[in-house]
Amino acid sequence: MILKILIELLPALLPIIIYCLWLLVRGIAREMIVKSAKKKSGKIIDATYEEIKKEPKFDPIINDFSLQNRQFIIVLYLSLFIAIICFLFFAIRVPHIEKGEYVPAHMENGKVVEGKIIEKN
Repeated sequence: MILKILIELLPALLPIIIYCLWLLVRGIAREMIVKSAKKKSGKIIDATYEEIKKEPKFDPIINDFSLQNRQFIIVLYLSLFIAIICFLFFAIRVPHIEKGEYVPAHMENGKVVEGKIIEKN
């Protein structure tokens, strides 16, 4: 049952997976640009140590997954919306038996009989 729920919610994880892959590709592209710039000029920045020290630190991992990042918030809201839609679809799709009685699993002649729902007329 839990596996069915996880499979039903898999579409809700797609925006988060795509966002993480996009960050990975963006990071790889950034590294390639930095390496090519180093090869061309030997250095990236023409600045003194004091100028670099004054710059605020930028950590792309923290900033990309921060709640202040609009793209990340949009991805979270989109995932939540898709999860709600999946739950509603799952609830509508499951057949409902209004008139019936559940017989739990039990032993008959030394064998386990699975539980089932018996419909009443």
